[in-house]
Amino acid sequence: MIQEELIPYLVEMTGQSDKIGLVAHLVKTLHKFTAAEIVRFFDLHQKAVMDTGLGKLQVESVLFEPLSPMNHAISLDTIPELGKIIRETGHLTMPFMRFESGGGGQLVFALVEGSKIRSILYLDTPRPNTADETAARLFWNMFINLERTIRAKDQDPLTGLLNRRSFDETISNILDGAFQSSEVNRLGGAG
Repeated sequence: MIQEELIPYLVEMTGQSDKIGLVAHLVKTLHKFTAAEIVRFFDLHQKAVMDTGLGKLQVESVLFEPLSPMNHAISLDTIPELGKIIRETGHLTMPFMRFESGGGGQLVFALVEGSKIRSILYLDTPRPNTADETAARLFWNMFINLERTIRAKDQDPLTGLLNRRSFDETISNILDGAFQSSEVNRLGGAG
């Protein structure tokens, strides 16, 4: 039986039409329905680093947290246990891992495509239990299904490039943000 308070969260989650909104709702919902103290979502990217000593190009994996106001790359070593998990299991298909240490534990879900980890959901909880794991697994699977649907409507299936509708939405969002910033500056400067 589905808890009555869960239904609005499910409805709101299935109504998301962009990835950032979907990620935000996933994180908010898991904060509400699990005992996790920390819920973070990351996209995993690779960035090229020039090693000047050897003169060779080195590729380093970095985390990108789309909900972060700083919106910048984070080294894997920022969250040591997460970096270790990714390095040790990056060659495997790792949809879920659970770690317990001391009085707490971590639940880590990964979105794997091909042989690469693309996104990670990380929950740090003081009391790991099967109810939280089940709830997180349910919402993670729902997120994957919805994210694939959003991606399919935004990308050309042959090239993987964003389609015209997605381009128009992105430009509109950029212009709206610029307009809001200029309005804030104008109103702030007028007083």
